[in-house]
Amino acid sequence: FPVTIAAICTDKDLSKSLISTVYNSERRRDRREKVEKEFQREGLEHIEFFTATDGCDHPRMNKGECGCTDSHIRVWNDIVAKGHPWALVFEDDARLVEGFKGALDEVLNVLPADWDYVNLGTVPGLHLFERRVSRNLIKGSSTTTHAYLISQKGAQHLKHWKTSDVHFIIDMQVARTPMNMFYVEKPLAYQNVSGWPIIGFLWSMIDGDLVVYRDWE
Repeated sequence: FPVTIAAICTDKDLSKSLISTVYNSERRRDRREKVEKEFQREGLEHIEFFTATDGCDHPRMNKGECGCTDSHIRVWNDIVAKGHPWALVFEDDARLVEGFKGALDEVLNVLPADWDYVNLGTVPGLHLFERRVSRNLIKGSSTTTHAYLISQKGAQHLKHWKTSDVHFIIDMQVARTPMNMFYVEKPLAYQNVSGWPIIGFLWSMIDGDLVVYRDWE
């Protein structure tokens, strides 16, 4: 099942941020070790691990999708409860690009004050373009939730969701939600296969973390 990792940031300077991670269980220790190496390589410190939902039952999702959905909802509620102004959230199969901090700073420097959500791991073709904000930042919605920024306002908007009421896998549900959303054109994080986001996306499907889109309405 997927593991959700939340890097809670209280300052736009990541070196001053508290980074907290959420992991699934000891049986996926391999994922935790891999993502720890990603953080270490990019100089992200002050990691705190916290347990995510290890699968659950849902009439429209498999156990992995349900666990992933529930984990993200719990993360949003935690962000709101702790009053963090914004958070950087990963799933445990995320692989960061080299120079992640500098690339993230570029995004933070051009975000409008009223932003809600920024997808940092966009898969080509799985997004809806509205307008370009900067060289790498686009206003619009997109799928995948393995790496994203969410503001306190955005988390408050989503925290009321109940896993049992969600109709789609979590990234599809978020993409359909009216918020001030953005995505990066060149990903800052990939899934599993660094440099090949679509392969990483497909590998996550094979690994059982997600399935192809299904219309349940």
